[in-house]
Amino acid sequence: MTANVKQEQLRLGFLTAIEVPEKGFVGGLLVTNHQGRPLEFQCTVPVKANPTQEILYGPTLAPFILGELIGGTLVEKAGVKPQLILTDREQILELRNHIDRPVGLVEPTDNSAAGKA
Repeated sequence: MTANVKQEQLRLGFLTAIEVPEKGFVGGLLVTNHQGRPLEFQCTVPVKANPTQEILYGPTLAPFILGELIGGTLVEKAGVKPQLILTDREQILELRNHIDRPVGLVEPTDNSAAGKA
C-alpha cells in the first residue's frame, strides 16, 4: 500500500424511528466512522399510513413503513454509505430484504441486573 492510498475505515449506521402521535413515524440514520465520530445524519418527515393501507397491509404495515419506506429511503439517500447498520426496532429488520449490507438488531439490556452481585 502506498502512502497516497487511504485505508478504508469502517462506517457504522445507526437507524431508528419513533412514533409521533397523530403524525406517524419519523426515522433517523446516523453514520459514524470507526471511532464513533459522526459523518452524516439524515432524518425523514413523518410517515403515516392511511386507513386503506392499514387494512391492506395488516400486520406487515409496520415493517413496510419502518424497514422498506423509512429505512430504505434513508440508506439510499445517504451520501456516506454505512457498511453495517444497527437498529433498536425489530420491524426495521425488514430493511435486510431491500439492501445489500448487514442490518443487526441491538436489544436493550436490563441495567438493573448489572449492579447486582
